[in-house]
Amino acid sequence: MSGAFVAAMDLLDSRTVTSNGDACLKKTSSGLLDLFFKLVRGLDAEELASLFSAAVTEATEPEAKADLIVLAFQTRATRGSGKGEKDLAYQLFKLCAKEFGEEPVAAVLDLLPLYGYWKDLVHLLASDDCPRALADKSEELLCKQLLADEVELTASTAEKRTPSLSLVAKYAPREGTKFDKGPLRLAQRLAQRLFGSANPAASARKYRKLCSSLNSQLCTTEVLMAAGRWEEIRFDRVASLCLQRHRKAFLNEELKGVLTPAQDATGNRHPDDPARVAARLHLREAIVSKKGVQGKALMPHEIVQHCMGGSLSTLEADLMNAQWTSLRAGTLEVMRKAAEQRDLQVLEAAAPATAGFGSLAALERALPKHVDLGKLVALVDVSGSMSGTPMEAAIALGILVSELAAPTFRDRVLTFESVPNWVDLSSHTSICDKVRACQKAPWGGSTDFEAACFPVAKDTPNVQLLSGYSPALLKLVVSGADLVGDEEEVTETAVMPDGSIQTTTKVVRSGPTPEQTLRTALDDAVFDAVRLQLAALEAGPFKDYAFAPKEGAFEMVAKQAPAPPAVGAASTAAMPAAPAPPAEDDFEVVDAN
Repeated sequence: MSGAFVAAMDLLDSRTVTSNGDACLKKTSSGLLDLFFKLVRGLDAEELASLFSAAVTEATEPEAKADLIVLAFQTRATRGSGKGEKDLAYQLFKLCAKEFGEEPVAAVLDLLPLYGYWKDLVHLLASDDCPRALADKSEELLCKQLLADEVELTASTAEKRTPSLSLVAKYAPREGTKFDKGPLRLAQRLAQRLFGSANPAASARKYRKLCSSLNSQLCTTEVLMAAGRWEEIRFDRVASLCLQRHRKAFLNEELKGVLTPAQDATGNRHPDDPARVAARLHLREAIVSKKGVQGKALMPHEIVQHCMGGSLSTLEADLMNAQWTSLRAGTLEVMRKAAEQRDLQVLEAAAPATAGFGSLAALERALPKHVDLGKLVALVDVSGSMSGTPMEAAIALGILVSELAAPTFRDRVLTFESVPNWVDLSSHTSICDKVRACQKAPWGGSTDFEAACFPVAKDTPNVQLLSGYSPALLKLVVSGADLVGDEEEVTETAVMPDGSIQTTTKVVRSGPTPEQTLRTALDDAVFDAVRLQLAALEAGPFKDYAFAPKEGAFEMVAKQAPAPPAVGAASTAAMPAAPAPPAEDDFEVVDAN
């Protein structure tokens, strides 16, 4: 009896309520699954540590430990393969180092710039309580790549060709900036690691010269801005977030105020500066050009939040629409690649099909299902509890889903609040117009799922509802997970009060489970490089870890260069380059130091 009582009380303690007062479980049966779904912006550091501890307790095998390190990379990863979260990823790396030892994490740290950008190493160095081995490895990687780029610049100059440089110089700490103040002194530390500590002033001078020479060749947007060479900026190559954050400067518009018709051609910030006026003209041309501007690296709500403000100039609104077009095109490209992958699976399954009917079932299971979002309408939560970023993200995802749905379901959303409304966006062509249309729909109150389902006839076939506001989840789902799932006809028989027998047939759908979503994320071939380097470790908790990538899976290729000198030596001879990073837009530009 006492055992049943304790079990019942434990069951009560395992339950809680949502912000809307609905009953739910506090956690799943998997610590790793709990951690994965809780890893969203705003997660408290103490709660993160608690969730990580629970996941570690369950991670008794090397494979489970490797999953936690891969999760840190997946949390940071951009370009459609992860959540794109910086601070949470840095905390996870430090927690992994504390739990598994600093050496295994340091052994894979060279991959971090490939999933994020070079400044991640700077942020990690500057973070609180950065483990010594991780700090030392971060400094080493930054210095090695700076020297490798210097070697490449020297060689390309002698050979009269365009140098192939990384963006490490763009993000290397500068003297006097926030990363070089107080106890950090990151610029000083890198300078002395590169050129020795015997003469700090000389080392600092060489460090400045090195960064300056590399940046002058990179011709990054920030360098051109600082030099006043605005007319030289190529806006089709400006990184997505950089374009967002500096749009007023690029458009030569004051931060506040409205342009008069006479100022439309020049802008009102520096109307007499030819370089600034030319930049405005070039950006206007880029917006309407075939190449367009960059927007793929943005999350949908990062565009929509500006449209919701309602104070955009005409050119700003055009820029938001151009970036939205780029973002949508990037999502469609991910979906296209997923379709190609499924085609390969079909070919593999079809190969043995001719051997006998025993293989036909496998072929049928492998046949490609719709990669597009299909026949569905987004259920957009605009209830009172969704104010701020959650509502911005809900509206953004709702609009994006409406644009990616099957043609007959396109440009429609259903609001999720006390009195749900069917919103028709088909007459609106720009993202700002669509956002305003969603904003005009009644919102607030509380969520009422029954009311939301009422406008959709329960017997209507092929209708599904997609709710949620996670910007990263959409990119994860459309990158290959099956949104529709399998369908099965189920027949139910019931005896009626009059003794007659009634038979009903219904279609039961089964989509991906949370566990399947987790495995899809962590087992993505893009993280094979992390697993391979962990498997190469011969000591510590991963000495028994083995991993073999699937044939034809993702492969990272590093640029090769001659052997390096010792860091700190006067000479800057050639050394191995880190794996070549993607184009500039693939890096999230945080500031313009």
